[in-house]
Amino acid sequence: MKCKTICRLTVPALTLLLIISLTVIVSAQQGLFLNISTDKQTYYVGDTVQVTGNVTLDGSPLTNALVAIQVNSPSQTPFVLRTVQTGPIQTANWKVNITELYTCDTQGNPKDSFTLGSTAYYKIKWKNYSNDPQFVMIAIYIEYSNKAPLKAYFPFYEWTPAQTEQSLTTSFEIYGNSPLGVTTLYASLLSQTPKEDGYPYCPEKNTTFLIKSLIGDSEILSSTVTPLTTPNFNMTFSLLYAQPGTYYVYGATAYNRDQVSNSLTFGVQPKTVPPVAYFGYSPMPAGVNMTITFDASGSLAQGYNDTIIRYEWRFGDGTPPIIKTTPTVTHVFTANTTFMVSLNVTDNEGLWDSTSKSVDVHVYIPPKADFTWSPNPPYVNQIVTFDASISQLGWNGTGHPPIISYHWDFGDGYTTNVTTPTVNHSYLLGGNFTVTLTIKDSEGQQSYKSKIITVYEPPTQGNGDVDGNGRVDMTDVIIVVTAFGSTPEKPNWDPRADIDNNGRVDMSDVVVVVSNFGKEY
Repeated sequence: MKCKTICRLTVPALTLLLIISLTVIVSAQQGLFLNISTDKQTYYVGDTVQVTGNVTLDGSPLTNALVAIQVNSPSQTPFVLRTVQTGPIQTANWKVNITELYTCDTQGNPKDSFTLGSTAYYKIKWKNYSNDPQFVMIAIYIEYSNKAPLKAYFPFYEWTPAQTEQSLTTSFEIYGNSPLGVTTLYASLLSQTPKEDGYPYCPEKNTTFLIKSLIGDSEILSSTVTPLTTPNFNMTFSLLYAQPGTYYVYGATAYNRDQVSNSLTFGVQPKTVPPVAYFGYSPMPAGVNMTITFDASGSLAQGYNDTIIRYEWRFGDGTPPIIKTTPTVTHVFTANTTFMVSLNVTDNEGLWDSTSKSVDVHVYIPPKADFTWSPNPPYVNQIVTFDASISQLGWNGTGHPPIISYHWDFGDGYTTNVTTPTVNHSYLLGGNFTVTLTIKDSEGQQSYKSKIITVYEPPTQGNGDVDGNGRVDMTDVIIVVTAFGSTPEKPNWDPRADIDNNGRVDMSDVVVVVSNFGKEY
C-alpha cells in the first residue's frame, strides 16, 4: 500500500520534470552560440595547435559568420590574432572595412623583402562607411614561414569618424634569428579585443613579404593555408618558440544584432627541439682566389629561448674545419671546380643539425648591370638622374676588371654612351618607358639590365591631391609631412610633395594640402 502511494506521487512528478527538461533543452538551442575547441588540451613546445569551432543560430550552423580569435601567452600578452570565417563570405557592405594593406619602406613605398635584423614597415588603410563614428581596434598578427608567431598586437584603437578613410604606417622588427622565407601579415578590424568580447567588422586581409639573410640568399619557404570546412572555422599556428605554461583562447562574433563570446585554455609543456642548419654565400657566383663570405644567420635555434652557440664549417677543399661562435666566416678557393661545403650547428642544449651545398668556383665571371633613378616617381620635364653604381664588377681570376662603358637606352628614342655610372635625362611626355643599361668591363665582358620607369604629368599647382586619387585626404598629408624639409638630393625627397615645384618641400606645400583638405576633384 505504501509502495502504491509513492508510485502515484512519483509518476506526476517525473512527468513534470521531463517537461521542464525538454523545455530547457529546446530553450538552450535558441539564440546565437559560439563553439570553440583545440585538438588537444596539452601540447609540447614545437607542436602545432589547431583551433576549430562553429557558430550556430537557434541550433543551426551559420556558414557566413566572422569570428575574432585572440590567443594569449602565459603572461596574458597577445600571441595570435586572427579573424576566421565559418564559410565563404559573399560581397557585403561592411560598416568598416580594410581598403589597403601592404609592406613598405619608411616613406610608404611598397617593399616586399626585408633582411634579418632590419626594421620593416607596413601601411593599412580603412574606411568607416557608416553614418556614425565607430570605435576601431586594429589587430595585427605576423606569422613566420614555419607558422610560428613573430608578433601580435593592437597598434591602433580610436574612433573613426563617419564616412571617413584613415591610414596608419608603422614598423616592426625583423629579428636576427628569424626564419627565412615568405612571412604573412594579417590585419583585422575589431570593435574591441576578443578578450573583451570584441567582434570583427569585416573579413581579415593579409599581405606577404620575404625575409632574407644578410647576404640576400634565401630559400623561398611559405606556410600552408588551412583549408576551410564549412560550416566550421579552423586555424593553426606553431608553438616552435612558445613559452611553456597556460595559454588562453578568446573568441567573439556578432550576427545581425546579437553578440556572443567563448573562451578556453590549453597547456604547453617544455620539450627540447633541435636547431636547423642553413647557410648562403656571397658573392654569387664564386670566383677562384676570391674572398667568399659564408653566412649561417639563417640557421634556426628552435625551442623556447634557445640559441645557436657553435658553427662548424668544412669547405671540401682539404683545408681544416673552422669552428666559430658567430654565423659568418670567409674562405678563398684556389681551384676552378665544384666544392661541397658543410655546416654543423649546435644549440645551448647540445642539440645539433647539419647541412651541405655545392659551390661552383669560376675563373671568369661577367659583370652584372643594375641601376636606380631619382626622383622616383619623376614628372614630365623633370631632370631624372640614373645611377648604375650598384652594378656588380666581374672577375678574371685575380681581380675585378673595371667597367669602362655605360650605354643607356631611355626608351623614348634617346640613347647615350658614357664612361661614368651616372647620367641625367628628362622625358617630354608621361607614360611608361623601358630603360636599358648595357655595361662593358676592361676584359670585354658585358651585361645588360632593363627596367620600366613611369613618368607622371606634374600635379596642378595648388591642388593638394598629391597622390592623385581624386581627393585631398590624410594620405596626402602624410606624404607631405614625411618629405617635409627635403630637397631632391635627400633620401626622404618625394617630388609629389613639392606642390609648388620650387625644389623643396616646405610650409607652402603644407598650407596647400591643409587648406584643400577634404576636397574632391
